[in-house]
Amino acid sequence: MSTQPIQKYTVDEYLAIEATSELRYQFYQGEIFAMAGGSLSHTRIAHNLHCLANQELRDTGCEYLGEGMRVYCSPSLYTYPDGLIVCGEPFLDGRYTPSLVNPRVIFDILSPSTENFDRGQKFIQYQRIATLCDYVLISQFEPHCDHYVKTEHEGWKLRCIDGLDARIELSCVSCELPLRDLYDRVVFES
Repeated sequence: MSTQPIQKYTVDEYLAIEATSELRYQFYQGEIFAMAGGSLSHTRIAHNLHCLANQELRDTGCEYLGEGMRVYCSPSLYTYPDGLIVCGEPFLDGRYTPSLVNPRVIFDILSPSTENFDRGQKFIQYQRIATLCDYVLISQFEPHCDHYVKTEHEGWKLRCIDGLDARIELSCVSCELPLRDLYDRVVFES
């Protein structure tokens, strides 16, 4: 039995592919992965997040950017979070199709195929972003979020947020997101 060798790409090769492709790809340690579409729940949560964050951030100097904004995390990871918040001037790295380098908050909506990576290696890479102060993992199967907050002396602290009456409090951008509104029209399996 033979196995196919995994094709590895340089960052420049990856960025050149992205510049001419209609598809979006995540780059991790030399491999590229096509970004798949989401479920109905994923799509509703992403839409609700966009609407809530835009409303909350009005006149704050911060803005919400959706899943189309690529983020540079490190030389081994370029990725498309489900959403992010940037404050002040967005800084782009200027290579081929530019990548954002200064997000303050990143949101990822968990799916069974990406959850381990989002919680593991991706979060390790996100921690290298100097401007990042909040990372929010949003479940699409129950009203629950894992909110990692960067602290001054303790590293990253986890806040588990449960139930439709709870709120995500993003103190570094003066923003609160009610879970009831985040999960509007999302149907949970019993």
